[in-house]
Amino acid sequence: MTYCAKQIAAFENYVEKMMQAYEAPGIVVVLAEKGKVTYQKAFGVRDLATGEAVDGQTIFGLASVTKSFTALAIMQLAEKGLLSLHDPVVRFLPEFRLSQNQPADAITIHHLITHTAGFPPLPALDYSIKGNTQPDEGQAGEAEAEEHPPVNTMADLLDYMATGDYQMLGQPGAYFSYSNDCYGLLGEIIERVSGQPYTEYVQQHILKPLGMGRSVFTVEELKQFDNVTELYYRNEKDELVHSSNWQVAPPFTAAGWLKSCADDLIKYAQMYANGGDYAGQRLLSEQGIKLMQQGTLEFNQGRKYGYGLMVKTDYRGVTLVEHSGSLKGVSSNMGFIPEKGIAAVVLCNLTGVPAARVWLALINLALGLPIEQHYVDYRPFNWSKDMQASVVGEYNSGEGAKFRIELDAADQLSITNLLGTFKLQPVGPDRAVWRYKMAENEVRFLFAATGKAWAIHTGGRLIRRNNT
Repeated sequence: MTYCAKQIAAFENYVEKMMQAYEAPGIVVVLAEKGKVTYQKAFGVRDLATGEAVDGQTIFGLASVTKSFTALAIMQLAEKGLLSLHDPVVRFLPEFRLSQNQPADAITIHHLITHTAGFPPLPALDYSIKGNTQPDEGQAGEAEAEEHPPVNTMADLLDYMATGDYQMLGQPGAYFSYSNDCYGLLGEIIERVSGQPYTEYVQQHILKPLGMGRSVFTVEELKQFDNVTELYYRNEKDELVHSSNWQVAPPFTAAGWLKSCADDLIKYAQMYANGGDYAGQRLLSEQGIKLMQQGTLEFNQGRKYGYGLMVKTDYRGVTLVEHSGSLKGVSSNMGFIPEKGIAAVVLCNLTGVPAARVWLALINLALGLPIEQHYVDYRPFNWSKDMQASVVGEYNSGEGAKFRIELDAADQLSITNLLGTFKLQPVGPDRAVWRYKMAENEVRFLFAATGKAWAIHTGGRLIRRNNT
């Protein structure tokens, strides 16, 4: 399909505006329809020091886009009859336990793959990254600054989950809260069921059939390739920082450690858009692909989470299916529209860039919609003073996120987090948004019988209020 020059110019201006707002060094986007790449563009550089440009072959981190690969692997094993999505986790991981003798037997693979097992945000991934990643300059000794149990192996992760200081959010299936720990466990289940290391299974059954020859998991493998991006992030002083040290967290490989290029990743996205087949290679049945898109619990902006995929069923008459990712030096998004055979990917080498917004702009280009059309058109909503007072407080997560909600003398709500303090605008009976640069961030409140908020849902995580 050919897009009008005005729409393409509007899209490219939008990306450039996004890059300026966030100081993003490089972004690569690819759009495909019905099996053919219809638009591709590389913006900026992979290395600010050398000025080397990014292109379709530049290898970026995918971060949590990896979760869709893990979910696909689970679905493949299910179709082979080697497991059932409703098998209890303890069938494959008999040593799986929860802390404080909380019951684990009811948690199934379905709960892990949909983030509905009931785990709150936990610090295990952070422990693992700190214990296994080469520190950047000025960060030496950071790993020793805080006492915490080692999470260097799957045995360590299972031990942490059995002994850590946390309370489950509720019964399995009751709440959605995004959990890297769940996907770490899924990687181990894949290993035990298939008899192969997780990375080898994905390489043999997904990457190789799709011809994804520039897609790897480990830093050691990455050294075999040229045209690999450098990594960029912002430090606590909001300064742009360069790093050559890819984050490493062995027990969480299945949660976010695949690295790939746009030319490879668009093949993977097209496989979904074509119902499980790409270039004659069928990776999963059409029924299996549809099952991956069956949303469970809503988590934000009208989106639900299926099997390793986020689903919005009512975007201008079509379904948006996608997954985003974020790690040091990584902002990514991959997705498709099943009704139209449209697939799109976005890769960026700076943490914190709203790649999902760039991806949506790319989708808008394909659909002929205004480039900056949002997922949701939020409208102000009036809250009573009692309602405002009911959400005031501090909400901290085990992953390190901290939110403070306050009410000033003019009855204006604000939210303070690691980025600063922002106006919090109610947009529904239990929802509000705050805006930072070019992104809207939704906060949903969960209320106790007392009428006070006991938790917020933001960034996919359910975060409890302090002292409740």
